[in-house]
Amino acid sequence: LGKVGSISKLGWYPTLTTSYNVPIKIYIKHTTASTLTATTWANLISGATLVYSGTMAGTTANTWKEFVLSTAFNYTGGSNNLMVLVETNYGGTGAGTSTGARVRYSTATSKHLYVRADNYAPTGNGTVSSYRPNIKVTITTASKESRLDVLENFNESISVTAYPNPTMGLVTIESNGDIKSIEVYSVTGAKIYSNSSVNNATNEVDLSNFQNGIYIVVVNDGVTRHTMRVIKK
Repeated sequence: LGKVGSISKLGWYPTLTTSYNVPIKIYIKHTTASTLTATTWANLISGATLVYSGTMAGTTANTWKEFVLSTAFNYTGGSNNLMVLVETNYGGTGAGTSTGARVRYSTATSKHLYVRADNYAPTGNGTVSSYRPNIKVTITTASKESRLDVLENFNESISVTAYPNPTMGLVTIESNGDIKSIEVYSVTGAKIYSNSSVNNATNEVDLSNFQNGIYIVVVNDGVTRHTMRVIKK
């Protein structure tokens, strides 16, 4: 994640509009594993925190589907990765098609697992895949003033860098994909720079007139918000 703090909201980006209501549970837990291996659903949710239980009332294509968690989850970072577990139980043979609701995803080897069955809860091992759904995580980080970070994650095919870092003034923002906008925030959350008419994969931001310190650069590629810390000397 690149952040630690209290997770209060999760979201997925469906590419298909649906109208049926599906009971849903969302669990979160820490894990030191970097990839998944085939196991049962019971094993996966063991030790996890139930953060949401309710109904998913349909989806709208190309619009984030967000869930405000009933129980916030404290992500501690360090050697821990974050595992998000979603359980849907429509009953019978389910609703929709076998492809599910369809959500935007990125290729990430052995970082997604699904398990399903008709008419009864599945008891066997799930199937490991490399189609990891992109996810939006809303996390509140602790600082002198609370700051809310929204991480629209995870699109590993797009990388964004900022250099030189530290910088004396000019910092170059470079991406191997599109850049739609660039914003810069102080550590207290104040927006000090914004450019929403970016059309190049390489752009310069001038911090010369700002005080020395740490700044948060947020780069939007049209799907994902990439967040970086830049030090001004």
